[in-house]
Amino acid sequence: MLNFCAYFDHNYLPRALALYESLKKHCPEARLFVLCMSRECREILEEMALPEVTLYGLEELEAYDPELLAVKNTRKTVEYYFTTSPCWPRFLLRKHPEIDILTYVDADCLFFSDPSPVLAELGDASVGIVPHRFSARMREAERYGKYNVGWQTFRNNAEGLRCLEWWRERCLEWCHDYIDGERYADQKYLDRFTEFFDTVVIKNEGVNVAPWNLENYKLRFSGEEISLNGVPLVFYHFQGVRNVIGPLWDLGLKPYGLKGAKDVVNGLYRPYVRAVLRHSAALPRKPGPGTLRMRKRAMLRRYNPFFVIKTLLNRQLVLVFGKG
Repeated sequence: MLNFCAYFDHNYLPRALALYESLKKHCPEARLFVLCMSRECREILEEMALPEVTLYGLEELEAYDPELLAVKNTRKTVEYYFTTSPCWPRFLLRKHPEIDILTYVDADCLFFSDPSPVLAELGDASVGIVPHRFSARMREAERYGKYNVGWQTFRNNAEGLRCLEWWRERCLEWCHDYIDGERYADQKYLDRFTEFFDTVVIKNEGVNVAPWNLENYKLRFSGEEISLNGVPLVFYHFQGVRNVIGPLWDLGLKPYGLKGAKDVVNGLYRPYVRAVLRHSAALPRKPGPGTLRMRKRAMLRRYNPFFVIKTLLNRQLVLVFGKG
């Protein structure tokens, strides 16, 4: 059995459910551990009772790791989420000694083929990370880190845990959403893994294809199968995709200087958005944004005509409906 983990709150539930569905489709023996970053997220997932999904609440991680909880009030919400990145797999490997290898994956990814060949690259090593593979035009973005936090693999041995301990200590010391010398959030610390730990850099180009490296590849579509440079697409990282209003979706491509070829939009992005919409509609109850203040802020932003017009002018948008 292959073990994966992720963390997200109720706002990301439909995306995370799309991730889970795609993982089970291409790797039926996979088990997913979820860190629910909000109570509402956990309550909904408990109602759904998904097979091979193990749930933990953020409060359980904080009770186990009081040093993590101690920095909570010093970080913005997103920064605190980043800070949990090494704490979460560390918690799981200690709590579940039966886990041999654990892979973290971001909740805004979707699998398109079996990830087993990627995990095979780990060999006897204890840590596996994936390079951003920035396109030549975006090489300057390496200042945010050579490797992407969207996928990390850790073996449950002394070396794998030593790496997680080091990463956790660094994130507890400093983990903010801006560049500070050789630090950026939880991500730039990965640059040091190959220096200090028994680490494999994943070579499979089908892993973590994303807007920042899409220009490197010519994707080929054959029914539901997608390949690039002769290898199957393992998973795509749908960074920046968001709903603007109604059926209008921002694909998140323009910030990366991409227009989005027709086959990429129709073969990758529309199916992803439709999956998100389908899972959103199937939720046993609709998650709210939380507090009344957050709900009002979300509604005002979502239906503010100036926001919509600005988005229309500055983003590549597509119309996506729930069918299909």
